[in-house]
Amino acid sequence: MSGTNRTSRREIRSFALYGESARFPDVLHCETISDRAAENAWTIRTHRHPLLHQLILIEEGRFSVWIDGVRREFARPVLMNVPPDHVHGFRFSQGMRGYVLSVPSETLPDICYRDETVMARLAKPAFLEPSAPLVAAFGRLHGWHESPGELRAPVLRAIACEILCLAASQARPRAAPGGSPRQIQLIESFETLLQAHLRERWRAGDYARALGVSPTHLTRICRAAAGISASAWIDRATVTEACRQLAYTVRPVSQISYDLGYEDPSHFSRVFRRVMGLSPSAYRG
Repeated sequence: MSGTNRTSRREIRSFALYGESARFPDVLHCETISDRAAENAWTIRTHRHPLLHQLILIEEGRFSVWIDGVRREFARPVLMNVPPDHVHGFRFSQGMRGYVLSVPSETLPDICYRDETVMARLAKPAFLEPSAPLVAAFGRLHGWHESPGELRAPVLRAIACEILCLAASQARPRAAPGGSPRQIQLIESFETLLQAHLRERWRAGDYARALGVSPTHLTRICRAAAGISASAWIDRATVTEACRQLAYTVRPVSQISYDLGYEDPSHFSRVFRRVMGLSPSAYRG
């Protein structure tokens, strides 16, 4: 499936629910897996939603998922957090049970009361173990979504907030040995800034300054959390985005390097090789 996508288009396909080209037509959207997958032979081709944040709950069934160029298989309940612009696709077993919640990215902060912890924890893809309260909340949300009641919009926002907060609680990062809540918060804030400034080629010092810490302290925290320096963490995030572009588009390597803020494609290729162990062209295959 991903091989076909590499050669059939120049850009990753961007989908919008209902095919809208302007504003999202509802508070949010909640549908069952079968609503969309059954009519597509239980296969959803790789795509991304530039303006939607999705939470996908699988209650029962076996499936494969491609996300950011990596394939994973599951035969158990799972909650997938898919932020905007992350490339994903699915192959479900027939009769899958579950829900898809789609929230416009522009309204997500308001639904979450602009809580920085919730936003930071949901800023990157994750596969989580769904709790019983979360599964029940999805069922209530879908019921209200199908309802024409006059209180529909505020109830949808309230239940969506509940689901997002429950997902964020499941996505709580693990502290390194001896790590403090402050260190965890710093890493979360660092990753949020990375998503915002990845293409601006910020250095470790720029991120440290924005976080109000020294570059040495930021690197110390990064090493405690992941065993790598702040600079290496930045390179890894940049290369992850490059891998998406290489796997799902046929754009030239030089174009991808410019898009990621590199003035010299050869410099980009050296960074890519250092992180991945092979050249961009070899990765694309």
